[in-house]
Amino acid sequence: MRKILAATVLSAVLISGCAADAIEKNIPAKSEQTEHTEKQTPDYYGLLTDDEKQETQDIMTDYYDNSAYGGVYAAYPAENSDPMYCNEGVEGEYTAGNIVIYKVITEKGSQENKPERSISIGRKDKSSSWKVINEGY
Repeated sequence: MRKILAATVLSAVLISGCAADAIEKNIPAKSEQTEHTEKQTPDYYGLLTDDEKQETQDIMTDYYDNSAYGGVYAAYPAENSDPMYCNEGVEGEYTAGNIVIYKVITEKGSQENKPERSISIGRKDKSSSWKVINEGY
């Protein structure tokens, strides 16, 4: 029974790409399987088409241009291993190809030596519209 449960948990981790979450909860214990799981992290940004990348970048730019942050000074896609992709109840609810997280230094933040911000842009599926689903430090 334990082997079936462990296989089920491992399958869920592989499908979601959120191995870090499973490791923090010690499901399964750190082992060769877990190390293999970490290598299976999806390429969130790489799964987007050029048009989708441009659309999400436009949403990010519009968001910060119309905020108190004064626009985008610099931005780049978050690493695939960024734990925000597994943020339960928010980013973790979106599948690879339907979410991207950008790390952003705003114009105001660059002048005040503030840390980079994160903005998560997602959609439910390929036929849905992109929207900002989370933003902050």
